[in-house]
Amino acid sequence: MFQKNVGDALEQLKLKGRTKGLDILVNIPGKSPLTSNKLADLRLSLQRYADRFEVGTAAYWRLAATWLFITLGIRPKQLRLLMVCDFAVNIDSATKRKVYLLNVPSVKKRLEAPRSRFKSRSIPVFLGELLEKLIAFNLYWLEERNIQYSETELPLFFSEPTLAPHLGRKEGAKTEQFKLTFGSLAISTSTQKTIDLLNKYHFASGLPTFDEPITPRRLRKTFATHAAACGTSAMMLMELLDHEDLQHVMIYYKLGANFAIKVDQLYREQFGTMFDYFQGNITLEAFSSANKNKQVFGPDNLRRLVGIGFCGKNGRCRKVPPYSCYTCIKFEACNDKQVHSEVLEGMLEDVGELFKYEVAPGKYEMEHINACRSLIERLDTENS
Repeated sequence: MFQKNVGDALEQLKLKGRTKGLDILVNIPGKSPLTSNKLADLRLSLQRYADRFEVGTAAYWRLAATWLFITLGIRPKQLRLLMVCDFAVNIDSATKRKVYLLNVPSVKKRLEAPRSRFKSRSIPVFLGELLEKLIAFNLYWLEERNIQYSETELPLFFSEPTLAPHLGRKEGAKTEQFKLTFGSLAISTSTQKTIDLLNKYHFASGLPTFDEPITPRRLRKTFATHAAACGTSAMMLMELLDHEDLQHVMIYYKLGANFAIKVDQLYREQFGTMFDYFQGNITLEAFSSANKNKQVFGPDNLRRLVGIGFCGKNGRCRKVPPYSCYTCIKFEACNDKQVHSEVLEGMLEDVGELFKYEVAPGKYEMEHINACRSLIERLDTENS
């Protein structure tokens, strides 16, 4: 079929296997983590039609399951192992404020019995109230039929009220802890069925539908990606995702670093050097000092600074000075390089303190920090 030299060349080829986490490093439609905008759209849809979901219906437990996948990034198996005893609510005696907790069982450890280890996770109030109603309905359903289960035996996602008129239907279940809860297929498809129902409501209201396929796995990757981007330490993310080593979570930090490097490279190639990060003007230090009523002072940890420049806006500034100033076209920075160098040190110190010095890659490359750096470099160039 091939000539000999072609066959010899083909023999030398080594095909690389599938890159681990490829759907995280590159955008694969329908599989990669949801963008911030898509995640916001999904949350908005779930909140907009929350009153359409009636407790006791299949749609209700699917809604609760979807929110758990979004909020905690857990696996379907972890959700199936949740029991009523894992749900806790604490009411502050003074403020009457409710705090909800969920003990999520680990499923990753090999040769370990199910529900041997747990990670306590806080959940938002609205989700806690959703689960409270679900538990109350299931307990009432059991009480009406004079059936008794302890909280350690009753699954949080109890299947019988929704799926069957009688108990004992799952006697042939592989493991005892899954006997009274939903099957893996029902859990795995719960998110997409919720989206399909929401899209019906959207269509009836004349609103655009949510056309992204949603699975628990995709929501888990979305949770991890956003957690890493927000500066969550690798050790903490490893615990939240129920992994045994850091190898599986570093892909999410690699995504952030790659993105920052690519954007910076593209910016340099198309728009010049880092000088372009700084959007304002440079004014004389003496002129800046004369406009004290419009001066912008340094960060809280650098209050000794007289001023880094002044604001050229006529009205009230609605941004967050001084950090937002360096990227604002109306900011007129003083030409004192030392002042801005001290501000830069303060910015970097703030990032370190905010993330307890376990800073994710790219966090020291934020826009306002790069803008401050570019101003310092620009002053260096102009004064040399």
